[in-house]
This record gives sequence, C-alpha cells and structure tokens, in this order.
Amino acid sequence: APLLSVWGGKITTFRKLAEEAGDGLVQRLAEPRPAWTADALLPGGDLRPWIGAPTRPDLDIQRFLSVLGQRHPELPAAMRQRWARSYGGLLTQLLQGGDLGAEVVPGLYEAELHYLHRHEWAREADDVLWRRTKLGLHLSPAQRSRVAQWWTEHHGAPATAAQEPACS
Repeated sequence: APLLSVWGGKITTFRKLAEEAGDGLVQRLAEPRPAWTADALLPGGDLRPWIGAPTRPDLDIQRFLSVLGQRHPELPAAMRQRWARSYGGLLTQLLQGGDLGAEVVPGLYEAELHYLHRHEWAREADDVLWRRTKLGLHLSPAQRSRVAQWWTEHHGAPATAAQEPACS
C-alpha cells in the first residue's frame, strides 16, 4: 500500500498540506475525490448561534467572548477566555445543565470533566490534564492528584495524573 509521511509545516499551512497529501493518495489509489476542507469548520468553530454571521476571526472571537460574558457573567473572565478558545461553539453543550458542579481544582469544574468524558473521549485524568486542556502544566502535583482522584471516583480510570507525562 502507498505510504505517505508529512513532516514540518505550521498551523497556518496544515490544511493545505493535508489537502495536497490527500490528493496524492487518492491519485495513487485511483479514487479521485475533490478537496472538501477549505470551507469545513473545526469542532466548535461555528459561532453563528452565538454571534450571528462571522466577519473576521479576530473580531469574531472578541464578539463571542462578549456574548459569553453577557450570557454567563457568573463565569470568571479567565475561564470564559480559556473555554472560548478551547470549546468555541461547543460551549452550549458544556453549559447545557447550567450547573458547573464542584470546583475540583482552581478553574476546573466537574461540568468540564464530565463534558470531556462524554464528548471528547477523555478516559483518564491525564487525558484531561495533558491532552485536552493542558492544565497539567499549571497545576501542582497535589492538584493533579486531586483531579486523578476525582476522575477515578466518577469514571473509574487509573489515577496517573500526579506524575509528569512520560517523554518518548
């Protein structure tokens, strides 16, 4: 089978590189299909239910933050900022129940942990701390242990979040 490896690139070019790689593969597989990602939105990228018609990405995120602050003034500004950038339009699902639950560690509530388990396939505390939110970079070992303990109690995954992630 054909094998393709793509090295390098930046976030500003990843879509174009992926399209070119896909074009090369479908030609080799004799299954030509047109590129479809140019207008595809990333998960959470559709902010229209919150802000209406998009204009410019930098302005759209500011409008989104403003609307989020108006609709949810009870959320701390730093959390609104992090959630807006992490979840975008998917915040509707995260905030669906209206109750954030207990604050497990500063800035991380039960509602977010349950959301990540249900909708983003987080299966252990390390998924949340290192791969989904990167909060592990800002928490102490004791706080990471608290998240791991909470996770084990609610989702039954191994409590491995107290350690730094292994480098390979």
